[in-house]
Amino acid sequence: MSQKLSLVAWVTMTIKRYIIYVYFF
Repeated sequence: MSQKLSLVAWVTMTIKRYIIYVYFF
């Protein structure tokens, strides 16, 4: 269960970072 939560948090962070990169570049 904790692994699933950490996976969701990692995916959310990656998506946010990707959106920031796309927005600035």
